[in-house]
Amino acid sequence: MRPRTRTASAEATPQGARILHAAVPGRLRLAVPGIKRDPAAARRWETLAAGWPGVTQAAANAATGNLLVEFEPQTVAAEQLLARVQAELAGPSLPSSPANNGGPEHGWPPPGPPDVPTTGHSDALVPPQPRQRTRALEAAVGGVALLGAGVLLLAVRTHGHGLAIDRVPLELAADVHDPLLTQLMRGASRLAEPAVVGPIAFAATLMGVGQRTPQDLPWLAPVAVAGGGIIITGLKLLLRRDRPGAFDHLAPAFGYSLPSGHAFLAMTLYGLLAHHGLRWLRSRRPEDRFGAAVLLVVAAGAVLLVGISRVYLGVHYPTDVIAGYALALMWLMLLAWLHGLAAPAGLPVAA
Repeated sequence: MRPRTRTASAEATPQGARILHAAVPGRLRLAVPGIKRDPAAARRWETLAAGWPGVTQAAANAATGNLLVEFEPQTVAAEQLLARVQAELAGPSLPSSPANNGGPEHGWPPPGPPDVPTTGHSDALVPPQPRQRTRALEAAVGGVALLGAGVLLLAVRTHGHGLAIDRVPLELAADVHDPLLTQLMRGASRLAEPAVVGPIAFAATLMGVGQRTPQDLPWLAPVAVAGGGIIITGLKLLLRRDRPGAFDHLAPAFGYSLPSGHAFLAMTLYGLLAHHGLRWLRSRRPEDRFGAAVLLVVAAGAVLLVGISRVYLGVHYPTDVIAGYALALMWLMLLAWLHGLAAPAGLPVAA
């Protein structure tokens, strides 16, 4: 059978692509023929559009046939981007699928722009490129966490258990102890215990958290949890801080106190899942602000509850918990860097 080639049609005319939403400066949603029900074409459009001047991020949805482009309004206009899409549709460089174009001799796969190399993984769920300001914010948070952890550890080594930040919250916890509240705090503490953290990390691995292509090994979640546990154990043995003795412990506790392993694991795992969940929402459902807010509230709530519960139960000083949070942020930053080093050539980094 003679392979079908693209002819002049409604899809290949300038009327084929149309603007669906452009009310928000720097955001443009287009309906683009050839994307719907064609994940490979969607990925190619993402890679192609991400390389255009002034574009900071592009996401194509094979379910709706839409292309979302985030751009710098001072560099490029929405009308210029529409014209760019129309030009690609009118030309032979971006056919809808290999089935409709007969293979490489008919222009498939299309060559990427000069600054965006072809990856060979056009059917993979390639994450969008992170914004420069996002990377700058992450670096700033990591630097603050490093500085804060250093100051905190120095204060603990100098003043021991006499810090007001340690003494006052434990005294308050002793005053508000209640059987029902104690049960609730024990439940919150279990959110960071191995019996809960392990299965969640395993499920995240099965879902491919941190995976860029189907061939990638989804190592991020198990390394974050297992590696983090090793780090915390080593630090406890190094610092050798005894656990609080303000009142009888309301939950089992073993080993040394500083830093809090529960706080560290909660921040590491739930922070990692929230980060990737938000990136997924931003690339696939960018208008779903409610979903993003719910995800943030749930993750932050779980992390904070774990830390509060450890102080309430009398098994950690507040500075133990704060140190666990700060160290977890630094650990996440290191994982993001390692994840970037492991990126296949030509794929954008999105840790």
